[in-house]
Amino acid sequence: MQSSLKMPASELVPTESWEDNLELGGARAQHALLQRIIESDARLDVQGPAGKVSHVTWEDKATNIVSTAPEVVVQFLVLGKSSDADYFANIEFHKLTTDGMCKVFNVDPAVGLERAVQQRHRQKDGPNIITQAKPKYFWKILGYFFSGFCSVLWVGVLMFFLCWRPLSAPPLTTNLALGILVMIVIFLQASLSVRSFCTSFQDWSTHKIMSSILNLMPSKCTVLRNGDLSHIPATELVCGDIVLLSLGNKASSDARFDHSILTSKSEEVDRRIDMTDPDFLELKNIALMGTHMMNGSAKGIVVLTRARTVMGRISKLTATTEQKDTLIKQEINRFVKIIVLLTVVLATIILLTWVGWLRVTHVLFINVVGILEVNVLPKLLATIKTLGCVSVICSDKTGMLTQNTMQVMAFGFADGTLHSFTGSCSSPRLCSNKLFKAAALCNEATFDRSHTAPGSATQSPVNGNATDATILQFAESIASTDSIRVTNKPSFSIPFNSKNKWMLRMFGSGVDTDSVSEFLVYVKGALDVVLPACTVTLTSTNVERNGLALCSHQYLPHNALDSNALTDELTTKCFRDLTLIGMIAIIDPPRPEIAQTVANCHRAGMEFFMVTGDFGLTAVAIGHMVGILTHQGEPYSIMDISLAVKEPKSVDKNGFIPVSLVLEGKHIGDLTDAQWDVVCRYSEIVFAQTTPEQKLTIVNQFKSHHCVVAVTGDGVSDAPALKAGHVAIAISTGSDVAIEVATLVLLGTFNSITTAVCLGQLVFQNLQKVILYLLPVGSWSKIWPVILNIYFGVPLPLSSFLMIIICVFTDLFLSLALIMESEEFNLLTLPLRNHKRNHLINLKIYLQSYLFIGTMMTVISHGMFFLYFWRYAGVPMSTLFFAFEDYQDGFYGYTNDELVYFKTQGQCVYFVTLVILQLGNLLSVRNKRWSILQSNPVFKKPNPWIFFVAFIVVAIAVFGFFQFRFAIFILFADEMRKLCVRLWPNGVLAKVAW
Repeated sequence: MQSSLKMPASELVPTESWEDNLELGGARAQHALLQRIIESDARLDVQGPAGKVSHVTWEDKATNIVSTAPEVVVQFLVLGKSSDADYFANIEFHKLTTDGMCKVFNVDPAVGLERAVQQRHRQKDGPNIITQAKPKYFWKILGYFFSGFCSVLWVGVLMFFLCWRPLSAPPLTTNLALGILVMIVIFLQASLSVRSFCTSFQDWSTHKIMSSILNLMPSKCTVLRNGDLSHIPATELVCGDIVLLSLGNKASSDARFDHSILTSKSEEVDRRIDMTDPDFLELKNIALMGTHMMNGSAKGIVVLTRARTVMGRISKLTATTEQKDTLIKQEINRFVKIIVLLTVVLATIILLTWVGWLRVTHVLFINVVGILEVNVLPKLLATIKTLGCVSVICSDKTGMLTQNTMQVMAFGFADGTLHSFTGSCSSPRLCSNKLFKAAALCNEATFDRSHTAPGSATQSPVNGNATDATILQFAESIASTDSIRVTNKPSFSIPFNSKNKWMLRMFGSGVDTDSVSEFLVYVKGALDVVLPACTVTLTSTNVERNGLALCSHQYLPHNALDSNALTDELTTKCFRDLTLIGMIAIIDPPRPEIAQTVANCHRAGMEFFMVTGDFGLTAVAIGHMVGILTHQGEPYSIMDISLAVKEPKSVDKNGFIPVSLVLEGKHIGDLTDAQWDVVCRYSEIVFAQTTPEQKLTIVNQFKSHHCVVAVTGDGVSDAPALKAGHVAIAISTGSDVAIEVATLVLLGTFNSITTAVCLGQLVFQNLQKVILYLLPVGSWSKIWPVILNIYFGVPLPLSSFLMIIICVFTDLFLSLALIMESEEFNLLTLPLRNHKRNHLINLKIYLQSYLFIGTMMTVISHGMFFLYFWRYAGVPMSTLFFAFEDYQDGFYGYTNDELVYFKTQGQCVYFVTLVILQLGNLLSVRNKRWSILQSNPVFKKPNPWIFFVAFIVVAIAVFGFFQFRFAIFILFADEMRKLCVRLWPNGVLAKVAW
């Protein structure tokens, strides 16, 4: 902001650290600012009481300043530390005149920066690079080995080593072996698990986001320094540099630019010297980093560098968005905490903690193969599961919902005459000569005739934006445009921009009145903008009558043709009393699969909203075409939201207001919390004319209302919103920044989203099946042997070594079969899963795992253990209870070696029994409701992996055919439970069924 500093001249003395004074504020801060201006060789306008102005530089002494006047007024410019919301609102560089800007940066536009000043600026600000945090790969890798559940395993390793030495005398090598084995498990988890690989890939790709933004800067630029032109790397630019630009350059200055890098849409914007808008982002005398020079040449002053630029602020919004754990990681952490807590409560000593995370990770990894088959690239592994609970999709329009290609659908006239257009004009007489001329001349596109095949003029490549190229091809289909464009050269042009929604071209008309030539002005623009400026219309027969659009007007300009003032003159005086020549209907057609994709998303319970920077009417039209807006009548607006706050609207069964809403970006910042509560309850919403910050606000608001948000986009301006969403979806043809920030990249059609959502639901179900399979043995049936041994004196039925074998080998192989399970029914018909209530593991799964399946496994396995002792050692079960220290040399007449042999054999029996019982458990958990007769793994719902891994598991167990009958019993018991659930869906069993 611009401020005035008044202080006695006697206080103008040097200080040791002007930066320290600036931080203190108040008078000392003002003193520091003045000193900094002097140190920077800035020319100061020092005004005394008599109004006399003196120019003071660093070579002048402080006494010279004091002698000038007892009191001075110093004008200075300060860009303070502003928040993201008001950062650009506080910038006032664009409000200064050219001379004022030169004084601020102490630069002569004819000479450029002096070398000494440039070096001080470079030393103070550093290179013109958007800084990025260095990736800490070393600490990331350490985190894979020591964070999360691995930290619990390391506690187990420490306990095993302590039990080896010094707690054991003599040291037991078994404890050492167990400690080493658990360490191997940890390294397998961290090194071989695909989780660490995919997380590393995500960290690496995230680091590339900033590199993609850096690529937007030109590698070299032309600057004026010390009166000489020189080509320097763009990284050496400093504030105050005089930059020279020409056609095709990237940089910042006053000219016409292509802003496609910011919006993913190509549109040219005229640049000028004077301020045109108080908004820094809307004005025309500031060029943004990364924009292209499309026409002309210019000279500009660098005012912002590094992270202070618009692109730097966008990158900051992208980089500083808070990184939270993914939903699957939150569920896994919650699950692990519960398991550890239950284990601590049930056992006094933890001999081994459960390594379920490895199998859970494999579920995600195996499903990556399936999601790649539908042309979806998941860059973050856990995103697959998050897709299953997405409730809101916020999608950009251009390039995502539409093909980003223009097509002429029809042309017509004001008298109601309308003709369809299918690529060629079958009867050129249907189109008036004036409409043809307007379409050919009010156009900045050009044909590349060097690639034209004989007899196919309309098939020539076109250079220019999509709209102009389409209209030029339309004109070419009527007649050749070469001759008319050669004989009629434009004298002045105002390019199309998204704010005005029209373009203008002025030609010499050949009309001569009183020796003063008039010009013929053609205007092309949106119908709702241009039509109100028309007072005369032409019919298809060129008959004028009083009474998109392509219009004409004869006008005599007052300003020079090469002046910026002519733009304002034509805008205010020529854009009225136009003659409507004709109308051309142009459409950016939606992608053919979008309508079905939106319908599938609605069917799955997701709300599909459009968030675009385009005009509201255009967005609404596309919204109706693709099914985002389905309700009849005029959509609600900001006024209806205010009324809905006072008088709540009726809602449907899902709690949404069944009415369409169209909200423009200019209103988003003014919405209150109560109004946002209403907005987030609409079932059909189109957000139009939004900025990157407003898109980010929209996503954050939906997240704050407990929605799981998926964001789709393809432009740099979409990057902050993409980063904020739970799922960020980009397309392979989008900008580099959007692709890098995305967690999912669509390699094919847009309807891959619904397939990916189904896979997300499948991942969640398979995770539950894996957990349901692992819990009965992974914790329940292995904890009870410890409890019986510690509290009831029974010889340990299952050794720690065999526990680890179950975790690392037998359970792991069988869980792979569950990972390959397909869906039981159409997943799109499932009700929307609420990630706040529908957790990965819940009470129903605990009841099924522990009280039903787990209890049967525990009883049967212990029964086989006691049966072995009774049959082969003659020791009854009642004698084994409370044996404690009696189980030693002399127990039932056996030596110590014989007792160790019996116990070891009994442990093997317990182990083999658990392994065989898990086969029955595997077949039972494949389906939540279906019977095995309805989905047997051979014919109805084939899964050959079951037989393959079952063979491996039985080979590990060596022998155990006797226990197969008990595995069949477990399968039969669960089949009876499923039958009861199907017969009595409202019964007690159905309510507690998982």
